[in-house]
Amino acid sequence: MSTRSDRFALYEMMRAAWGEPLASAMMQAIPPMAPDDYATKQDIEHLAVQLRGEMSELRGELKGEMSELRGELKGEMAALRGEFRASSRHTLVTIIAAAASIWLSFYLPAVL
Repeated sequence: MSTRSDRFALYEMMRAAWGEPLASAMMQAIPPMAPDDYATKQDIEHLAVQLRGEMSELRGELKGEMSELRGELKGEMAALRGEFRASSRHTLVTIIAAAASIWLSFYLPAVL
């Protein structure tokens, strides 16, 4: 229904034919919109195609970003491994030097 007067004319026809309660119920069921405002199956299909395209584009962007982050993470993990190795070597050398110092402090006085 495009205008208020069209809706009122329809209501009056239904009221005359079916009575007040049914005419009121029918008018509540018919939204006050112009027929051109209703979505057709083609409208919905067109929107679905657009939505699929946008989703595909976003999926591609997301995959690219995830790949980039994966590369950054691998680089950072490699750097951490290198730092851990260096720290482990330093700790091991310190422990060996401390053990040797302790051993020599007990062994040398006994030999001398």
